Amino acid sequence: MEVNRLYEVMNLSFETQVMHNNSPVLVESVHGNTAHVKYLADNRFAEVLVADLSEAEMPIAENEYITGWLTRMSPIIRG
Repeated sequence: MEVNRLYEVMNLSFETQVMHNNSPVLVESVHGNTAHVKYLADNRFAEVLVADLSEAEMPIAENEYITGWLTRMSPIIRG
């Protein structure tokens, strides 16, 4: 991911899933090309390169969600 896109994702009003090594993370802060992240699965923290982060592929169509539109609010629960 590029630094500019990471800032865009961080400023979105809805939650967008950011991944590091196929694990969902919360970006706490960005310093240059490094991001301080919290892994959502086990609450550990790490410093990672922004280039190593990616956006999760989220379903667009309502019927691609496990239980309908409500799962769109949860980036971890997806079909």
